[in-house]
Order: sequence, then C-alpha cells, then structure tokens
Amino acid sequence: MEAEAKETAEEDARRLLVDTTQRLTAPIVSESSMSTLPLTERELSRTVSMSSLLEELSERTTAVFALNEENRSIHVSANDPVNRELAKIVFADLLRNGRNRGQLPQLIDKHARLLDQSIRRAGTQAAREARCPNLPREVLATLGRLAYRYSYGQNQLTHAVETSRLAAMLATELGADVQVARAGGLLHDLGKAIDRDVEGTHAALGARLAA
Repeated sequence: MEAEAKETAEEDARRLLVDTTQRLTAPIVSESSMSTLPLTERELSRTVSMSSLLEELSERTTAVFALNEENRSIHVSANDPVNRELAKIVFADLLRNGRNRGQLPQLIDKHARLLDQSIRRAGTQAAREARCPNLPREVLATLGRLAYRYSYGQNQLTHAVETSRLAAMLATELGADVQVARAGGLLHDLGKAIDRDVEGTHAALGARLAA
C-alpha cells in the first residue's frame, strides 16, 4: 500500500493542480514599472511650460518624468509603485487645473490621502473576494498596496486573490483547513508591498507584519 501510494502521489498532485487551475481564470497584465500617459497638442504645450513644477514634483515623490514630444506622451517611473501612482495623479491634476508652485505641497498631500483611502478599499475588497474576513486594518492597508505592484506579468493583488482561491480549492480536495489555506494564499506575498522600504526578504517581512 505504501509503495502504491508513492507511485500515485505525483500523478494525483498533478491532477489536483490541473483541475483547480482549469476551474479558475484570472486576467493577466504586462509587468510594468512605468506609466505612459498620452498627451494632446495642448497638453503637450502645457507640460513643456510647467517643467519647473515637474522637477519639484519629481523631488517630492521620487518619481521620474520623461517627456516624449515626438510621440506626444509622458512617461512616469518610480522605484515605489505607490509613489509612481501618486506622481501620475498629481501630474494629471496639474495638467487639468493648472497650479502655482506654492500650491504643490498641499496638492500632493491631498492626493496622498485620497490614494491611501483607495489602497485601503482595494485591500478590503481583495479580502472580501478571497473570503478572508476580520483581517487587521494594518494588514488590509498593506495588502492594498499590491494593487500598484506587478511581477511576472501579473498584478500582485489579483495574483494574491487568485492564489487564495487556488489554495482553498486544493484544501477542499485534500481535506485540509480551507480557511487557513485561503488566508495563507492571500497573504503569501504581503511583504512585497513594503520590501522596497524595509530590509529583508518579502516572505520574512510579510510574516513579521502578519504576526
């Protein structure tokens, strides 16, 4: 019986993985550390005229702006994906409404608060989709940051929810604790939301934060 179990274990594991992945599909997006915004002729002209504002915005958000006049677009890149999103939102506001240099700090603070709220909502929604209730606020806020992180061609928050569902399906098939599997799948990459700010591997960082 033991020998037969060893012979069939790998085949059974493959069957379970194939069955669960076939039951679940998720959207795949290209990996990106840069956002590209198309500009109209008028927006291009306005962008050129506010170069000093963009320099200060770049310093305050650690994002880099690269204007491509030939293709009428601007590229926004940053090591921290949340900072990149903040810089992109503030730039869009400047382009739309026009601001003077003295208003920039208040504008950044305003959009940082709104972005923080959006991140918390994203984390809460992900936990709801993964059926993981009662997670601490700090965990939900950190989880939501993964909405702006991409790895191996997929949005990390989408990946976390997908992994949670796959883990729950496998746990059901194997008779394991489904809720533990759901939570483990959802939080397995939690540390990737902060690994650019704190030293350590994302697995260790996520474990410490969850603990």
